[in-house]
Amino acid sequence: MKRKTFRAFLDRVEGTKAVLLLGGHERDTVVIPASYLPNEAHEGQVLRVTIEIDEDATRDAAEKVASLLRELTSGG
Repeated sequence: MKRKTFRAFLDRVEGTKAVLLLGGHERDTVVIPASYLPNEAHEGQVLRVTIEIDEDATRDAAEKVASLLRELTSGG
């Protein structure tokens, strides 16, 4: 599965941070920058969160790391 969607309850916004309660039982808490929320989001709303693997960016990052490692191990 390359994508996962779940519910999060927007518990509160504290300055620049937003506190989300995750899942159906809202047992897990995560704090994110409030700037990641839609402008219309406010405390007490239920949000739908989707996390997706970006395979192209992952491949590019791996290639960059491999290139840097080659430079370091070859002395230059």
